[in-house]
Amino acid sequence: MFGEDVGVDFKQSGREDFKDATAHLPLDALAHHDPRATLTPETVLRALQEQGLQPKSEAGDGNAPMAEAQSASESVRPKTEPIAEEERFRLLAPPDDGGPPPAEADLTLGPVLGHGGMGQVRLGQQICLRRDVAIKMPHENERKSDRLRSIVQEGMVMGLVEHPNTVPVHQLGFDEKGQPLIVMKRISGTSWHDLITDPSHADWGPLQNDLDAQESRHLEVAIQVSQALSYAHAKGVIHRDVKPENVMIGRFGEVYLLDWGIALEVEDTDEMLEYLLGTPAFMAPEMFTGKTRDIDPRTDVYLLAASLYQALSGQYPHEGSSLLELFEHAYRKDHLTLNTTNVSVELVEILQKATARGKADRYASAEEFKAALNDYLRHRNAISLTHESWVLLDGLKEQLQAIQATKNTPEDEAAELIEEARRAVFEQFTRCHTSFGLALRGWPDNPRALEGLQACLEAMIHYGLRERMAPLVRSLLPQLPEARPELEAQAKNLERMLSGAMEAMETLEAIQHERNIFVGPKTKRIIASIFFILMGIVDAWIIYTFKDGDRGGGALMSMTPTNGVVFAGLFLGLYLLVLTVSWRWVSKNQVTRRALLFIGVMGATCVFNRTLLWLDDTPVIEMVRQDMIIMAVCSLTVAVLMHWWFWVSAVLLLGGATLCFYWPPWSGEIFTIVIGLAFLVAGAPLFSDRLKAIVT
Repeated sequence: MFGEDVGVDFKQSGREDFKDATAHLPLDALAHHDPRATLTPETVLRALQEQGLQPKSEAGDGNAPMAEAQSASESVRPKTEPIAEEERFRLLAPPDDGGPPPAEADLTLGPVLGHGGMGQVRLGQQICLRRDVAIKMPHENERKSDRLRSIVQEGMVMGLVEHPNTVPVHQLGFDEKGQPLIVMKRISGTSWHDLITDPSHADWGPLQNDLDAQESRHLEVAIQVSQALSYAHAKGVIHRDVKPENVMIGRFGEVYLLDWGIALEVEDTDEMLEYLLGTPAFMAPEMFTGKTRDIDPRTDVYLLAASLYQALSGQYPHEGSSLLELFEHAYRKDHLTLNTTNVSVELVEILQKATARGKADRYASAEEFKAALNDYLRHRNAISLTHESWVLLDGLKEQLQAIQATKNTPEDEAAELIEEARRAVFEQFTRCHTSFGLALRGWPDNPRALEGLQACLEAMIHYGLRERMAPLVRSLLPQLPEARPELEAQAKNLERMLSGAMEAMETLEAIQHERNIFVGPKTKRIIASIFFILMGIVDAWIIYTFKDGDRGGGALMSMTPTNGVVFAGLFLGLYLLVLTVSWRWVSKNQVTRRALLFIGVMGATCVFNRTLLWLDDTPVIEMVRQDMIIMAVCSLTVAVLMHWWFWVSAVLLLGGATLCFYWPPWSGEIFTIVIGLAFLVAGAPLFSDRLKAIVT
């Protein structure tokens, strides 16, 4: 229905001189016009007359209507085929005597509800239906034909675009003076403009001063207006003056788009006039040239988005110290920009697209703009949660920077600080990750949430790679919305490196295990205790048996060399018996096995030595002294080759041998005590964790 773009390319014309683009327009005459008020043909004519100027088409005829204004009015020709326009006007002409009564005959007029540039609206009552109506009619004593005609044309357009979001027209006719009347539904409510400028307005009801809820309501109003525009555009009509003052909110929430006085019906014709119409504070760039051939549905999209801009920001879209400055500023502006502190980035992007300077960059239709607003409203909670998630993401990045800074602290303080920082990082990551997840649950295709989740996971993966936390990296990589091959490659390298390190660590641990004599201490304690008890019992029995010998002194004084060999063999047999029974529990590693076997070899050496001494009929006292020397040498060997702790046993044994040299009669008792102490000292770390910690 609407032709291709044939006017100025507003996407590229930012470099074009504004004065050249508007040289044909009487801008100087409009210098004192209120930019918030609508420019109509009548407004421009009045401004020219106040300046003592006349339109070129009226030279020599000051009483003729302005040619451009008449042409502008005639450009609106609703399509109600097959009745021609002239026939329609005849049908609406004032009746002759005896004809049907004029429209006013069924109406009573009440007070004036409002004034406009093209007429006034009065309260009325339709008598036959006993209902209040709104009646639009010319100002008192209005005689200019173009203004009278414009009211008729507005009524025709309103009838053409009748829609739930436009005011229904009940009747279009003339009064007895021949003045046109538009009889419309009486709307009780408040203008969108009044609600925008007063957040505490009584008609906000429960939404008073609730700016967040009011934002949602503004969006709903814009969606309702876009529906009216979509229908009008389908009928070939462009409103050209969409602004909050021309939107009425009814008592029950209904939304109406008003004032179709300068609406334009575009037909397939090249006879497009050049005239400046609209409200300067809201106008789209293409409207400032006055070329109607540049006007299309995307112009109304701009106007509606500009109205929403005012609703969200509280400011007029175009402002300037003078009307000319406002014109030039609006003409050159790439798009309207909202402060994202109060409005979400997503909504700002929608408005920027809808108010792009180039029409091709805007939404193609009011329907498309409505769809964008609907999508935003539907996802608004998810979007709000996304913004909160991004704040958490900023906090996570700060925590990651903080943990890097702790590595520069002194070593004695670093461990605690790093642990605290690491805990803070994981807590912040959990909050951030969960928040983005909830945002995506409400809107799975939320681009900002997907972007934030990607950034959150990547930040934590990089941290895991730096800290060599392979399990963390492995668990996070599959959660990335968008795969990162380079991160996967780094993760594999980390896995390989840690795998090699793990193998080396396992090998080292195995070596340490084999060399740790205190492995399996619980079992060793039990078995050592059993052995010591048995040895103590046998020792006590020997001492008790030989304590009353006829040679005097200790028990050994009554023992023969044969007894010494037999008892040494008895102790060795007892040790081998206990060792055989407990081997599977005590032989946990290599060093333990060697130590146990070494003790057995030591015992066997003592038995062998006693046997040799017995053959030489050497006294038992000498056997005992040599046993302690042999055991001391064995303990020193173990201390050098296995563990330093056996130095203690070696010293005890050497000390015992020395005591036996000075007190031979008591060699048996000394031997028993020293051997017991040597074994107890050697096994003490098995029974004391504190001593074990010192030893190891």
